[in-house]
Order: sequence, then C-alpha cells, then structure tokens
Amino acid sequence: MAKEISNLITFNTYKFERGGLLVDMFNQFNARVGDQGTELAIQWETSKTETKINLKERGLHFFGTGSVGQYLEKLEDGTGFKMSADASTVEWEDKDEAGSLDDGITVVKLPKQFFPQKGIFFGYFGLKDRQGNIFTSVNVWFRVLGGVPTMGAAIPYFVTEFDEVLERCNGKIVDALAELREKYQAEVKKNEDMSAETRAALSKLADAVGAIQAQIDAGNVVTLVQHNRDIKSVSNMITEKLAQMSMIPEAFENLDSLKQTYPNGKTGIMVTIDTGHKWIWFNNAWNDCGIYQVAGDTSYNNDKFIANNDDLRPPYDDLNSLPINSTVTYVAGLEVQNIPSAIGNSNFTIHTYGTKQGGQIGSTQLLFTDSQDNNSCYYRTAWGSPAVWSEWQISKDTKIFTEKKGIVAPYNSLDTLPAGSVVSYEPGLLDNDLPYTAASQGYTVITSGNGFAGKVQDAILSNGARYHRISWGSPAVWSEWQATSTSYAFVSKDDIKKPFDNLDTLPGNSTVTYVTGLLAADFPFADDSQGYTITTNGNGFAGKVQTVTCTNKNRYYRLQWGSPAKWGDWQPVNSNHIFVSRDQLTAPYDNLDLLPSGSLVTYVSGLPNKELPFEQDPNGYTIMTNGNGFTDTPDSEIKAGQVQIVVSANGSLYHRIAWGSPAKWGDWQDDSYTSKMKYDNLPSLAIFNNFAVIGDSYSKGYVQKADGTILGETSNKWGQFMASQYGTTFTDLSVSGQNTRKFVEGYLDRLKQTKAETYFIILGINDASPDNNIELGSLDDIKNDSSTNPQTFYGDYARIIDTIKQTSPNSKIVLFTIMADWGLRNKFDPAIKNIGKYYSLPVINVLDDQYFSSPLFSTLQSGGHPTVPGYGILANHLMQLIQKCVIDNPDYFNFMGC
Repeated sequence: MAKEISNLITFNTYKFERGGLLVDMFNQFNARVGDQGTELAIQWETSKTETKINLKERGLHFFGTGSVGQYLEKLEDGTGFKMSADASTVEWEDKDEAGSLDDGITVVKLPKQFFPQKGIFFGYFGLKDRQGNIFTSVNVWFRVLGGVPTMGAAIPYFVTEFDEVLERCNGKIVDALAELREKYQAEVKKNEDMSAETRAALSKLADAVGAIQAQIDAGNVVTLVQHNRDIKSVSNMITEKLAQMSMIPEAFENLDSLKQTYPNGKTGIMVTIDTGHKWIWFNNAWNDCGIYQVAGDTSYNNDKFIANNDDLRPPYDDLNSLPINSTVTYVAGLEVQNIPSAIGNSNFTIHTYGTKQGGQIGSTQLLFTDSQDNNSCYYRTAWGSPAVWSEWQISKDTKIFTEKKGIVAPYNSLDTLPAGSVVSYEPGLLDNDLPYTAASQGYTVITSGNGFAGKVQDAILSNGARYHRISWGSPAVWSEWQATSTSYAFVSKDDIKKPFDNLDTLPGNSTVTYVTGLLAADFPFADDSQGYTITTNGNGFAGKVQTVTCTNKNRYYRLQWGSPAKWGDWQPVNSNHIFVSRDQLTAPYDNLDLLPSGSLVTYVSGLPNKELPFEQDPNGYTIMTNGNGFTDTPDSEIKAGQVQIVVSANGSLYHRIAWGSPAKWGDWQDDSYTSKMKYDNLPSLAIFNNFAVIGDSYSKGYVQKADGTILGETSNKWGQFMASQYGTTFTDLSVSGQNTRKFVEGYLDRLKQTKAETYFIILGINDASPDNNIELGSLDDIKNDSSTNPQTFYGDYARIIDTIKQTSPNSKIVLFTIMADWGLRNKFDPAIKNIGKYYSLPVINVLDDQYFSSPLFSTLQSGGHPTVPGYGILANHLMQLIQKCVIDNPDYFNFMGC
C-alpha cells in the first residue's frame, strides 16, 4: 500500500520524542492557488523498530485542529506560538475512517484554510478512536515561504522562522535572507552547549546563508526553482540534525532539585514530578514550558512472564510504559529500562495499579525482588497530566516490638505510624493498643498512604482476625477499627487449630467451612449434611451472631449476648427462593413434599410438576413450610408435624399438614376468605331432578358388625337420603364389592337402559385394594372406540363414561375420588382426576371435606364400613361436596336439564 502513495510523510511518535520533522510540501500543495481538498498522506509509526500502527484493528482515524492567522510571538521553548486575538480556528476529522488505510497510513483531504498564504497554521495532527479518545497527537505548524508550504512536526525549537521572506519586484524574488542568517546565528548561540558536531553543522548552515547573501549583493538572484531546491536542502539538513538530538527527559522531584543538579543548565527536557511540567534551559535560566506530554499505548495483556530478551517487546521493555493493572515477572539480567539501579542481578515481579479512567495518572508500581537483603521492595507513583513516574523508593520500614522500652516515636502510637511501614507488636505495649487483641498473642499493622489524609491501616492478629481503619478529613482523624472478613476451610482434623476448634470461639467477621464430624462439638443439625459453612459477625464482644448454611440447603442462626456473653440456641432461618424457569429447579425445590422447614419459595404457575388446587392461576404462588418435623421411618423423606401454607397470586389461601407413620401430606385445604364466602349460599340439590349413582358398598349402604356378622345392604344409601330430602328421583346402580372391571363385565347393559339427567360415579375403593390386583394403566388406554380399551382402571373407567355419553349425551357426569383408603388411594385418586380432566368433567375430591380424614369418620365404622349413623353423616358431607361442586363449576351446571 505504501509504495502506491507518493509524497508519503512519516510520523514516528517514538522518534518525535527525540527529534522532530521538517517537511517541504511543494509537491503536495500549490500555495499560490490555495488548493482545496488536496490529499495529504501520513504514515504513523511507533517505537524505534518503526512499527506501523494498525489503524483498522484499533479503530483509529485522523484528526487535525488548530488556529490560522498571525502570531504575536513564539513561545520561549520554541515548541509553539502565541497566536493573535483574531486568529481563526480550523478543524477536520475523518470520522468515517475512509482515509484509514493499511500500514498505518492516513490519507486526508484538508481544507485550504490549513495552508494560509499569510501568517501560519499552528495546532495538532493526531489519531482518535471511535469513542473520540485521543490515541496520540503531534504539534504541527504550516507556513508559506517563497510560494512553498513548509510543515514542522514535533520540532523542539523553531529554526526556519521568517516574518516576511518574499517580496516581488519586477517579477524577481528578493528574499530577506539577512534576517534568515541572523536567525540561524541566534540558534547557534542558543545551542552553544550542544556537541561540537552539532555546533559545526549549524555554523556550516550560517556560512551557507552568508554565501547566498553575497550572491544577492552581487545581483546574482537565483530562480524560483533553484530557490526551492535550496530551501529543501536546508530543511533536510536541519531535519537530520534534529533527529540526532536526544529528547529523552530527565525527571526530578521538584524545581529546587533540578536547579541543584544542573545550576548552570543542560541541553534537553527536564520534568519535575510534583507539577508534571517540563523545563528547558534558555537565556541562562530554567524556563517552565507547561505540562509534559507523551503518547502511549495500553492495549496489551495484563500478565506476563519474561525470561529472555527475545520476548522483551514494547511496552514490557520499559517499566514506565507497563499497562495499568498488570503483573509482570522478569528474569535477572534482561535489558529493561527504568528499573531501580539497586536491585542488582535479581529476579523481580512488578505490579502496576491504576484505573482505566485515570490511565497512568495516580497509578502505583510495587516491585519485589528475590533478594534477601533490605532492598527487596520498591515503590513509586505516577502523577501529573500527562503522568510522570517518580523516583523509585525502597521500603525498609519494617519493625517488631516485644517490650515497651524499645518503642520510640513515631512507633509508640498506632495513630502516628509512617506510611509504608509494617510494624508488629505484642499486646499491651501501646497506650492506644488495638482493641481486639485480648484473644491473640500479637498483631501486625500495615500503614499505607501518602502521609496525609487518606492513609489506611490493616491489622492482622495472631488468631487470624483482621481489622482496618482509614484516616480522613482536615485535619485528618482516624476512624474506628472495623473488622475485615476472613475465610477458612477445613477438611481434616489435623488442620484445625485454635480458635477454629470450637464454634463458640470463632473470630468475628470470619467465614469458616467444615466437613461434618471434624469438631468435638459439631453443629447440632449437621447429621444429614456433608458439611456446613458458618459466618460469624460482630466486634468480638457480646452481640455476635453466627449463621450456618448446610450442604442440604438448611440454614440456622444463633446470637451471643449477656454479661458474661453466652451463645443462645440454634434457630432455623427462612430460606427464600424464587423460581421462574424449570431449568432453575434443583432438589429439594423440585418437589413440594420435600421443601425444607423454614423455607419460603415462590413459583411461577406450573412449577414444579405438582397438581395444586390453584394451578389455574396464571401468575403463580408462594409456599411457606414450617415445623422441624420428625420421622420414625428411616426411608421416609417427609417429616410428620410439618405444615405448608400457600398463597396464590389471585389471593387464594390453602394449607396442608404432614402426619402419620410414615408421614404423608394431607390434601390441600382452601382457607381463603373469598372461597368461604362463596359457599355461604349453597344451592338446593333439587336441581338434580333425576340422578343415578354408580358405586360400591359405601353407596349401597352395606352394614357389617365388628364381629363379622353381615347385615348386608340397607336403605341407608346416601343417594336415597339425597332423593328423600329434596324429593327427586334416584336410580341405584351400585353393587357391593364393585370395581370398574366388574362393572364393565356385568352392568354396562343395565347402564345403557338407564336414563338419568345426572350420573355420579363414585367407584375406586375396591380397585385400590392390593388384594384385587387391578392394573392402573394410563391415559393411553383411552381409545376412540372404548370397546377396545385395555382392561385397566383407566380403560374400564373411560368405558363407563363413554357408555353414558353414547346413551345420554346431554346428561351431566360427576366423578368422586375414593372415600376409604384400602392401600393404594395415592395412586388411584390421581388417576380419577386425570380422567376427569381428559373428559372435562368435574371431580369431587372427598378429602376436601375434613370429615373423611377425621377420627370420627373411622370411629363411625364397623367391619370396614360405615354404621347406620355413619351413613347418615356421610350423606350430609357428600351432599355438601356436591353443592360446592355446583358453585365451583358454574359453566357446567348453569343450564343443566334445559
């Protein structure tokens, strides 16, 4: 790419720090016309290896800005100009990066205002990233001499200065070269302390100007072409000499230090760290030339290990240019710039800390060597705008005190410890001793900061506890000591030492993890967990609190209080969780039956896979589990005595209780106020004008004495009670010992001949008896042609429903769950609910009425069946359930019989 562009100008930011560039722009720009948008090609390089800046990878583009007009005077350091008040501002920026090419080349079309035919342009050319941050910039000036525009870039002092160089007379050029010769001679005088080679070069230039003047005196005026060649030759010679001049700055603590070191001046740029300003010796005095600026590049990896010079590349070849927040280790003997001179032949690691916002401003470097002497730790800071690194300082302020007589100021008070010190004390040596040392054998205080407000102290006790405080304000005052959190983990008894061998003595603000069984006095609720983590918070006196989280997700806490302080008993902590996605569910929160005691869990509707009475609520619900619970069955995961309370998003309230041996959860009970209100006005069951009951012995009114005497079927049928009370017609399709298989085999024909408005199916007691060995099946057993259904509970139950639908398509069908549990209710009840959902039929859960799970229900039985009074009470509760079913399913019953 570079070979295709002629008149390429090279900007090397590394070399510009050591010398500038003077360019004859005759071939780029016709100053007499004032070209508009003439292309100017610049190639951007960095480092002494002339590395091309990758503009596209970094997202960089060209910008130029400055002032055009007359200048009043040049600045004393020669690097710029004081422009007149009427000077105009010109700016141009290649924001779309159209001119950013490969090989670090920018091609720009500057407006003609950048090239004034009178006066000068003075400003900056540079590169910006896409966020508008300046990557690098260079001082640039333009002026016209003899119709030829000349550009100076990063020139440390202005050599070719002319106020009025051209006058036209009878078509010939008359240059006021006497003034030029005077300027060059002035430069020779100003640089009399430069090397002999440089002085000789400038003297040669002055002689050349004298020869030209002699020619003018003799009337031998050169042509314009020859004049341009002469100017270009002069420019090239000056550029060559400037490139040979070293512009590497020297740094000093302040101006006094600079004057003391060089009282008679020295050629070059000097930087004072306290202000960040650069100074130049001029007119026998040190002159302030403003903020010292350098270009930098921080887009590097942060961590490095450098073992040989072949790996030593920028920015890691110079400690001044290391990236912010990097850690770099160097093997001894590498050619690294700006290392502390005292480290000798030592390996070292250097940490550079700072912020991205501040860059190097305010950053700090800490350098550690593997030396065993006192010169093993160094530090320095960068400050100013731009930032300049201070001199390396050796950190030697390390002391240990074991008795009072050896303590002198400033080490006799923690308040006065010097910044950068590391001091160790035994307890009781100081009047303002660390307040938390009673349980320790000693402590070490590390003091950091700059010596004024903003200092920080970090205290580490021998028992592992840590504390910190900060000095702030004007005047600076130390804050109270604050505990610093510390963490430990123990997997072996051999690793445990005091105070970690006893939960009662754990230090404040510590976090400790134990494998269960390591301590003699282990956490009392850790038996069912693999381990636990205990956090102790407090200041070391009464008022501490400990919180434990076990691997089984259970949490507990206890409080220390009193005088003397004592630990209270462990208490469970509510465990709060929210689940909005099935992917988030993990044990035990994927099963409502196993939620831990003390937990408070919120689920989006449908999570987890558990049928709930309020699952139709689209928003979800919150469930609280209380009670420590107990179990006398080793393989039972459900604990008796627990209670769960649920509030759904629509305001419904439910509860259930776990009880029994083995413990089982009861059915959800509706406790919502709105639910109870809706049952205040229950409908008359006379609406069921003609109904049939398909059931077993519980619907047949079967009676048996406790001694086994069978009294058989009676008139105490719940359906008969209902018909008698409301004056309706009842058809009894129940048979003692009936199950779904027997009904399909023996009673389908009778069912087909029955014409009722409503059918109540209340089968299942005998199906759920293990003695009958009824196969449960699944919804897959329900076929389009029910006569082909498999002989399973699902298949036979569905066949009964399909028969009703075929013979009485307008009749209502209501299903009931099982009234008595003869062993397998927990499997057959869900099947009945699934079948009801499949056919969109209402299902009455008899356990929604607490009577069917109460001791009274069992008491009013004999031989496994209700007694006569028991049938009377059973009828009342079943009729209430039917009434509630009508209220709960208005769409199904609103127009029945019409």
